[in-house]
Amino acid sequence: AEINREIVRRFGLLARAGETAFQTGERVGENVVDASEVLYTIGRGGITSLGYASERIKKEGLGGFFKRKKPEFGSMGEAGKATRIIGLVRRAVRGKLTIECDHTSAERALVLVSGPPEYLTRRGTDKARKWLEDEIVGSEIRGGDYPIPGADAVAVVVALSGLTEVPRIKEMFEHASEVKEKLEKAHEMGKRRFDDLMEKGDVDTLF
Repeated sequence: AEINREIVRRFGLLARAGETAFQTGERVGENVVDASEVLYTIGRGGITSLGYASERIKKEGLGGFFKRKKPEFGSMGEAGKATRIIGLVRRAVRGKLTIECDHTSAERALVLVSGPPEYLTRRGTDKARKWLEDEIVGSEIRGGDYPIPGADAVAVVVALSGLTEVPRIKEMFEHASEVKEKLEKAHEMGKRRFDDLMEKGDVDTLF
């Protein structure tokens, strides 16, 4: 059940990428990721793994990674917001992914940041893309934000696609190869036994 919730959480945020103010009645992000970019990243074949990280926004005196000191959010500059977004992206990539893998083997990646508009910054998204570009072998990195007025958290979803280093998949292929080899040996052994019987004449003719 927990695994299902994690998958729904990640895909749910990705599915909302590219929605416009006309469709949702909400503010459009500074750097919008549309549905075609999501499909271009994860729909071109290969293996995709999703990472997720979030941090609740807490009121003054309660602490927290993101801390709301004023309603207008006037206490944190662009640099501070950018640093926190990059931190969340790192946690999403290096934390629990939907498929265990070596994230550096990804050919493509997409970063989507959501949360209250005043907590989002294009500078943070751009820096997160640059960090990912240095992390993976591929160079196709897309990124954008999805403002949600009144949200109580800043969340990040990272899609890593075209992965080549996935232990579980390698184990499955190795197991399949072993099974195939055993079947081929069994077939060859059966054929040899049949040929031996025919040569020795131990098989009575049917007619």
